Amino acid sequence: MIKLHYWLYHALLALVVLTLLPMNLSQATPKVKNKFDHFQTGFPLTAAHARVDCEQCHRNGIFKGLVKQCNACHNGNSATGKHSKHIPTIQQCDQCHNENKFTVSRRFDHANITTSCSTCHNNINTQGKPANHMITTEDCGACHRAVAWKPITGGPQHAGVAGNCVRCHNGVGARGKSLQHITTTQVCESCHHNFRAFAPVRVVNHDQVLGVCGSCHNGSRAIGKSTRHINTQNTCDDCHNTRAFRPVVRVNHNAVVGTCRSCHNGVNARGQNQGHISTQDECGACHGTNAWRPARVDHTGIINNCIRCHNGTNAGGKPANHILSQDICEDCHRTQAFRPVTRVNHDRVLGSCSTCHNGIKARGKPNNHPSTSAECNTCHNTQGWGR
Repeated sequence: MIKLHYWLYHALLALVVLTLLPMNLSQATPKVKNKFDHFQTGFPLTAAHARVDCEQCHRNGIFKGLVKQCNACHNGNSATGKHSKHIPTIQQCDQCHNENKFTVSRRFDHANITTSCSTCHNNINTQGKPANHMITTEDCGACHRAVAWKPITGGPQHAGVAGNCVRCHNGVGARGKSLQHITTTQVCESCHHNFRAFAPVRVVNHDQVLGVCGSCHNGSRAIGKSTRHINTQNTCDDCHNTRAFRPVVRVNHNAVVGTCRSCHNGVNARGQNQGHISTQDECGACHGTNAWRPARVDHTGIINNCIRCHNGTNAGGKPANHILSQDICEDCHRTQAFRPVTRVNHDRVLGSCSTCHNGIKARGKPNNHPSTSAECNTCHNTQGWGR
């Protein structure tokens, strides 16, 4: 009885082993590929999708009615979705990505980007401004198109440009100064305030101009001397300031070419006033270039009577003790000095002889002169005492 049970036990054990053996063998064999043609669903399995198990998409046995858009699955739950640094966009994944990998491999469609360009174009997420880009606070879209960086559309928007223009307008990054440009520093914005065009220049900041005025104010590049301008050298700033040609702030007579009268003629500049003594001398013979007065008088060119000037107002006149005479100074005095008197023209003397010949103003009667109350000219004439 015991032996029967022993053999029965081992027979059952062998049956169990034989039953389990085919199952283990079936598990060790490769799976048979699914022959279902997924193309018929309108969503062909290609590239990375061909390597995904069915149940990763068809969950809970649902095979029909699944949404075909990428984000229905690539939502961070069913499959990898947008990462935290992904640019904000409402585009479908396949607008930029393909089924092989997430790396952008198609043309990037900027149409539905919902933030500024610099959110992505920051040299971290993707290409941003190069090191030699002009300094600006404007967003990329102000100057660049979404299709390509160049050419710039509509010209740079200078409103957000910070820093000196020449950083870009250097003849390399953008158009710079032409060969005909006046010699200046590199501060373009000092004169060019119109960011749409270089010309016309609204104002010239002369603090930025290098060289002499005549290099620009020559009648070609900029307004030059008019036909009525006095004859001078070409150093404009000797007389003019940089704000306006008129009024003239000062006249540097060292730069004047020609005679005083070519300018001081009452037309170009102040000339002789009506009370001026009559003379053919040039102004410089008597006047300095700093002021009309005081004047040093060169009498050589004076052709009229002295009293016109020597009247006690314009210049020294006859003193109170002067002999009574007419006002023709030159009949007795020289032009170098009043004294000594060179001669006395008695034809100009008024009054009797004794008013002058009294031993004080002029020689009078000597001690041996006969006693008389008669006037000198009773016996003497003006040519000499003994006549």
